[in-house]
Amino acid sequence: MNFLGIDLGGTSVKYSLIDNNGNMSVEGTFPTASTDAAELLQKIIKIAEEYKKNYDIQGIGMACPGVIHPYEGRALWANLNMPKGWSEVIIKDTLENVLKVPVVVDNDVNCVALGEKWLGAGQDYADFICIAMGTGIGAGIVINNNLYYGASFQAGEVGYIRANKGSTMFWEKQASTLALVGRIQDTMRVANTYKEEEIQKIDGKWIFDQYKVDQQIAFVVDDWADILAGGIADVVSILNPQAVILGGGVSAQDKVLLNLIIPRVNSYLPKGFKSNVLIAKTGNKAGQLGAIKRLLDECINK
Repeated sequence: MNFLGIDLGGTSVKYSLIDNNGNMSVEGTFPTASTDAAELLQKIIKIAEEYKKNYDIQGIGMACPGVIHPYEGRALWANLNMPKGWSEVIIKDTLENVLKVPVVVDNDVNCVALGEKWLGAGQDYADFICIAMGTGIGAGIVINNNLYYGASFQAGEVGYIRANKGSTMFWEKQASTLALVGRIQDTMRVANTYKEEEIQKIDGKWIFDQYKVDQQIAFVVDDWADILAGGIADVVSILNPQAVILGGGVSAQDKVLLNLIIPRVNSYLPKGFKSNVLIAKTGNKAGQLGAIKRLLDECINK
């Protein structure tokens, strides 16, 4: 069987043909930017109709940013970079009415957690938390092999816990990948060793490449890792998961990142707690895979 997996991001929409074993093919992407929700939905419908002409599409799974009602398939709260009116449409019903196939819609990090549970680092665990680091920090919580949504479908918004070191700032404002990049850019401006156009191109890969050879950068990265580890320890203390799986672009620095994080997490944990910090395995495919896994479980294989 074939399905259409869609990962809706603030910048771009990724989509692909996915079979019931999680094999992906016929991939594509287009910019998210649209004048309003109706235009974005029409772009998605057009892609889906093209796939339906060429393949026997049995359903659609979509991962979306923001707070998503997973059963009604609508955004309860949409990110600022989403088009106007996105939280006013019922995505699931709109797509099902036009395309005549079952559709599931869920929060993007929840889908990442499901993707890791299905085919990634979470396969051997019934209870884990998947933390995604990017512009912010979000989490998908799996308890007894099922996603935990919370009373109003907002469970996992761990980026809003308070940062350590006495700060009143949210954790994600200090420990996200965006926060790290911003701190390094500011450091480079003060050092006055790079042109502004070079500073604007700094990303996580560049930072970790320089971490090994630049003391200034290493100092900032170490402090960032300390704040990140403190938040992870807080989450572990509350949920006591079997594993914490780290995702997002910076997770590509797996060995360096784990060497920075694990000793610090262990030092912050109360006696008796254990950390099992892992790197996500499914990369940027996790969101689509997780959305299809929900589709399979709830609409196809039930």
